[in-house]
Amino acid sequence: MAKTFRQALESHSVSTVHGTTENHFGLIEERKHLERRDKIDIILTMLEITTQPIKKTHILYTAKINFYQLTKYLQLILALGLVEEISDPFEGYRITEKGRVLLTLFART
Repeated sequence: MAKTFRQALESHSVSTVHGTTENHFGLIEERKHLERRDKIDIILTMLEITTQPIKKTHILYTAKINFYQLTKYLQLILALGLVEEISDPFEGYRITEKGRVLLTLFART
């Protein structure tokens, strides 16, 4: 009986610099489920990041979101007055008092 490609890959363990590929596919499927974040989680992450002045690209990388998500959520939190644009010491963003209050209300444990 011929194995499927996936079965063939799963039955072989290959050593890499990061360990072996044993059970690799199961981990990927688990991570897909765990990495999905809702809108509130992304917004709270962005608010946490902007407690210090930060550039747009640093928000993107630190929050682990794509450019489309960054643009969408940044427009939203700017419109809601949760963050503000700054120009000193560089062009970027910083959380407002309203944003701090919201962050405190949703304090993570």
